[in-house]
Parts: sequence; structure tokens; C-alpha cells
Amino acid sequence: MTVTDWRDAPSDVVQPLLLAERTRVLDALHWDLAPALRLVEHARQRGDVPGLILRDRAGQPAGWAFYILANRTLQLGGLHARTAAGLRLLLDRVLASPEAELAQGVSCFLPAASQSLVSALE
Repeated sequence: MTVTDWRDAPSDVVQPLLLAERTRVLDALHWDLAPALRLVEHARQRGDVPGLILRDRAGQPAGWAFYILANRTLQLGGLHARTAAGLRLLLDRVLASPEAELAQGVSCFLPAASQSLVSALE
């Protein structure tokens, strides 16, 4: 698996990831994230929101994450992967980012879609 900066990815790669996140949250919490995810996508295209895409051996997206640094807190806005190893790899890369190095704390609001996510965050 490889990890790439999502700011370098074309919209047609990122849009399905955001749509899947919208669907997951809508199904789990009955919240429609569409307006927020549109803002995230616009900011991503401007290069203002760091994030990562995890790619499988065929180069297809197998996971993704995005985050920001706000008030010295690293805020995870999304974190999803098909496998536990993928989740851990993404989280390790986020926590090794320049934004994380400046952070004094971490914050996230992520649906606990799997035990792997809960374990990785712990």
C-alpha cells in the first residue's frame, strides 16, 4: 500500500471517497454532511486542507484521511480504510505530519464504524 497527498488527486478520485463518507454518516447518525464535505473539497482543491489517500497495489483508493491544525489541536475530519492495517498506516502518517508536530492535542469526531478504528485511535 502507498499513501499519497490528497491535494494532488483529481476531483474524480476524491469525490467517491467523500460521497461514501456522507453515506456512512447519514446511515449511522442520520446527519447529512453534504454541505460540510463541499467546503472540505473546495478547501482541498485550494491546498488548504491536508489529507491522504491510501492506495492498494493496483493504485486504487483503499482509504483516506483529512485533518487540520486549529488552535494547536490536530483535528481529524475523516479517517477510513478497508483494513485495520490501512487505518493504522493512515493514522501513523497523519500523526507524523507537520501539522501534528505543531499540535498540543488531537480531536476527532468519527463514527466508530469498526473495532479497528477504535483500536487504532486508542
